[in-house]
Order: sequence, then C-alpha cells, then structure tokens
Amino acid sequence: MTATVKLDGLDYAEGSPEHLEKIDRMHTAEIAQLTNAHARDITERTDLEDRSRVLNEELKDGVGQKAAALADSNEAIQESEDRFLRLVKGVKDYALYALDATGNVAGDKASKAPRGLPNKKSIAGARGRRSRGARQ
Repeated sequence: MTATVKLDGLDYAEGSPEHLEKIDRMHTAEIAQLTNAHARDITERTDLEDRSRVLNEELKDGVGQKAAALADSNEAIQESEDRFLRLVKGVKDYALYALDATGNVAGDKASKAPRGLPNKKSIAGARGRRSRGARQ
C-alpha cells in the first residue's frame, strides 16, 4: 500500500511522478517569489545608496558655502576690529568712554572719571543726549 500526500487539497501517491512534479512546481514558485523579493531589496538598496550619495554631496556643498560665508564674516569682523583699534590708538589728548543705549557711561568705574575729566552726568548730557566734547 502506498502512502498518499495531500498538496493544495489534492491527494497524490507519495513518490509518484505527479507528486514529484507538484513538489517541483511548488519549489519553483517559491524560489521565483524569493528571487523577486531579493531583486526588490537590491533595487531598493541601490536607490537608497544613490539618494544617500546625493544627500552627502548636497551636505558637502552646503557646508562649503557656510564655511565660505563664515570666513567672509570673520574677515569683516577682523577688519572692523582693526579699524576700531586704529581709532582708539590714534586718540592722544582725549578720553574715550563707552556709553550704553541710554547714554550713560558703561562699565564698573563709570561713575568715577579720571581727574580733570567730566563726570558721568556731563558726558551723557541732559535727557540722555551725548555732549560733543570730552573735556570741559
């Protein structure tokens, strides 16, 4: 007596040519399905690698542009500082005071002007206006 095998709702005699053919078709279908899934995975991976490459190039370009802009800004700041330093070093017979936004002398020692120089109020002037001369 031969054993029977049930595949897809049909009975097959175990080892019969029909049984073996059915198994071969099932394996072929499964292999085709896995191959297609693998091909989709490879395609997706290739697409992701391409997109990653594009994004990296865009990032490099953006970083390069930001670095150039930063270098330009740093150069402008340095030029401004150099001009200010030349101005401050060029002052010989006058006192320089930094004023805040309200016209008051800024800093810890603002209330005590050096001897012979005006005090805080005379520098700021009335109602926050700045006077022109540093000496009186």
